[in-house]
Formats: sequence, C-alpha cells, structure tokens
Amino acid sequence: MKLQLDCGIIVKTSLESELPELDDLYCEACGYFKFDSARPLIHPKSCMHGGDLPPGGRPENYELLSIYVGGVMVGYLALYREFPSKEMVQIPLLFISERARRCGFGSIIVKSLKQYFYETGYHSMRILVSLRNWGALRFWYSHGFDRILCIESDGDISDDGNGSIGLECLLSK
Repeated sequence: MKLQLDCGIIVKTSLESELPELDDLYCEACGYFKFDSARPLIHPKSCMHGGDLPPGGRPENYELLSIYVGGVMVGYLALYREFPSKEMVQIPLLFISERARRCGFGSIIVKSLKQYFYETGYHSMRILVSLRNWGALRFWYSHGFDRILCIESDGDISDDGNGSIGLECLLSK
C-alpha cells in the first residue's frame, strides 16, 4: 500500500530496510505510551511478520505502514483488515514522533485512510485508545470515532489503573 497525501505526506508499507528508523520511533513510542502498561507495544520487526493478531487473525490482513513527511520518517501505523468482519478495518497503532506532532499530519492521514478504505469497500474503522490518553481520545473523537464498542480495564480505573475504550467510525463520503 502506498498513499501520497497533502503536505508531502507519504504512507507506505514498511520495509525491512527501514527497521533502524522504525526502531528509533518504536523507542520513542514506548516512552510516550509508558502510562499504558496493560498494552505493551509490539516491535516493528514483529509487526512485519504478522503483528499483533486478533483471535483467529490472519497475518496477511496485518500491515505495518511507515509515515514520511518531506522524505523523513516521522511515524508509523498498523492496520488490520477484515476483523471482526470483512467490511471492517482496525488501527491498532498510530504513532507520530514528537517533532512532527501538532502539525495536522495525523488529521490528514486519518481523513485519507477513511476515504481510501471507504472507496475500497470497507464500512467502518475501529481503534482502541487508552482511557488515560486524553489527547488521543479528543483526536479520534474529532475524526468521527464516536461509537463506543467496549471498555476494558484491569479493575479499578484510577490514577494507577489502566483501561481502554474501543471506538468505531462509520465510513462514508
């Protein structure tokens, strides 16, 4: 998959040759998501070889994508197609480096992915967000992920607890 978007953004299938850059982003992402110990990140190399599959998932439906702006890798995302049904796509992870955050790149990427998957026959996109990640919750909600699918927690959702919310966006023109 390769998408060329506005502002010089390119989102494309990750390659083994990109692992050094992906490793750097992975280390940054681990630091960023350290508050969410209940869901450790999957290393990019593992993502390239099947990823974090759902129950009964097929490796061929999982894809790691590198995000470039102006020829510089600034993030990555994971996609899982056709789960829990054929017309759905999940985004298990979207990470944009601190140096490229708050520039509108995430919005351009999500809008473009929604359009791409709508045009290729998908009806909805799903995500899972930590309840402690207020910025991400605002971001996804502002992009139409407003249908609550589930709330998961490791018990008490408090300052020391962890929990996630599954959200869905119905795709349309």
